[in-house]
Amino acid sequence: MLKRGKKGQLMLFVIVAVLVVALGIMAWLFWPRIQEVFMTKAQAMAFLASQSTALQDSVRYCIKRVSTDLIKEQGLHAGYYSYSHLYGIDYAGPKLIVVFKDANHFRINELPSLDLMQKEFEKAMQAEGYSAILSCLNNFAEFKKKMRIEADEPVIKAEFLDETVIIRPEWQIKLKKARASLTLKPKPITLLIPVGRAWRVAKDIVNSEVEQKNFIVEFESYLRDHTEIMKHTRINAQNYPTAKQTIYMISTVPYRPGEEPFFFNFAVDRA
Repeated sequence: MLKRGKKGQLMLFVIVAVLVVALGIMAWLFWPRIQEVFMTKAQAMAFLASQSTALQDSVRYCIKRVSTDLIKEQGLHAGYYSYSHLYGIDYAGPKLIVVFKDANHFRINELPSLDLMQKEFEKAMQAEGYSAILSCLNNFAEFKKKMRIEADEPVIKAEFLDETVIIRPEWQIKLKKARASLTLKPKPITLLIPVGRAWRVAKDIVNSEVEQKNFIVEFESYLRDHTEIMKHTRINAQNYPTAKQTIYMISTVPYRPGEEPFFFNFAVDRA
């Protein structure tokens, strides 16, 4: 009888221990919600304000990273994101031909304008950018443990300038805790990517080729006449697969802290 009593006590102890652990885990999991019950509106607002900086930093980081990747990808494809209307030369990856002859043997110019490149960036954002940003943020999983988050569909645009790209997010993110709420709007982000400068050099090359000139022949004179823009810009050219096709690879030379090279590639076909 004594042994049975000890076994019963041990079993009771185990059951109590399991219940204590389970209650502890539940309290830990639901503590943010339990905490809200005892919060005043002022306390909840102060809590949201304390969390907003970290969330803004995370959103900014993810927008910056994804935007930079998409812009670099555009540069590798002559400024385009969607380019099924063009054909290319396979030279360490596709180099899109933006100058070629039409049915009447006139050279036409398919180099996109800066305005069109900005629209191509928006296409890239809609196709894969927004999902990449949310993936980078893990859909706010870490922040949702502490508060409720309601995020609108993001709209992110870019302005391509000579020495920088300005990313302009139009995105409302609402934070809620107890009876308090706080709306965040990410601020514009400046990227040290000289898209406009690389494009201007590409435009000069393309204009020369459209005028029935071979830019390679005029390369040295171009360098002499454009010393300022070429101070931090390099042009590499390669005839491939024949002398009538030329691949141009423009690269920028970083001169600011944190800046990386930007590459703008395209090709011409004089055949």
